[in-house]
Formats: sequence, structure tokens, C-alpha cells
Amino acid sequence: MTTGREALHVALAGAGGTTGSAVLQDWLGRAEVARVTVLTTQRFLQMPPRMADAVVSGEAWQDALPVADHAVIVCGTPRRARESVYWQPPRELLVPLATAWRARGVRSLEVVLAHAPLSAAESTALQQLGFERFTQRRLTPAWVAPTTARWPERLAAWMLATLLSVMQQVAAGTRQRPR
Repeated sequence: MTTGREALHVALAGAGGTTGSAVLQDWLGRAEVARVTVLTTQRFLQMPPRMADAVVSGEAWQDALPVADHAVIVCGTPRRARESVYWQPPRELLVPLATAWRARGVRSLEVVLAHAPLSAAESTALQQLGFERFTQRRLTPAWVAPTTARWPERLAAWMLATLLSVMQQVAAGTRQRPR
């Protein structure tokens, strides 16, 4: 059920690793999201409901970018070799990737960082692209469920991470409202 707004199409780069997987779960859990398209290195045979893939191959990554309402770029590190199916853009592609998505009509951008924060140059370049909304957040390992924990602990960690994410978004929205 949406709150009177259109359902969102979200495009996600960097869904591998602890941070990327937490971000993917977060977006799939939101009622206002109609579809999440994940950038991958190969086609999935089957996708969960409301999820799609866009295959990125080599240097022609721009050609694979889907048109979406909102784009998310996760700068993290895959945990296992099997997560190499998710395209992990290197940090130096952060601004070019955001620029390409903006050229495709993406209205809002979120950058999620697992390690080092955005540099002043990166932040300035991303803000100058003219997204209607640009946000950045930093997920620390403490916010993400440990993969070796039992399911109740993983569920509790996921719920806390979702709650913290919502609180950050509400706080960011409050700061951006005109007075």
C-alpha cells in the first residue's frame, strides 16, 4: 500500500557484500517500492517478486543502466566469491556512475558507504549533478546482521538496521524541508 505517491522503481549498484545485501533487503521491504533492479555480471535464472536484474559487461557498463526513479550506489566489499554475480562498481566510478544515471533521468540518488566517507570533491561533484534528492549514509558492520548468528539474532539486527535507516531518512527529510 502506498501513501498516495507512485510506486518507485529503484536501481541498485553494489548489492554484494554485507552492506549491499542489507541495502537490498531494506529496499525490497519498503511498501512504496514497485521494483528493485540490481546490476549484475550475469543474468539470474529466477528473481524474487519485485526484483529484476540488469547485466553489466566490462567497460560498457553505461549501456546496462536501467531507467529508474531512484538510484542507489553501494560502496562495499563482497564477502564471498559467489557474490561476484553482483556488479560492484569501484570507488573511482562513483561520480561517473551517478552522472550516467542522472543523464538517464534518475531523480534521486543515495550513496551508501561501508568504509571511508565521501571526500569533499566527491560530495561536491555529486551535489552538482542536480538530483532532486541526494543522500548519503554509512552502514557499519554493527548495523548489519552477522551471517553466522542464529536466525533470531539476524532478524533482530535487520529490524534495528531498518529502524535506524528510517530514522536517518526522517531526520534528513526534516532538515531539507523549507521553513
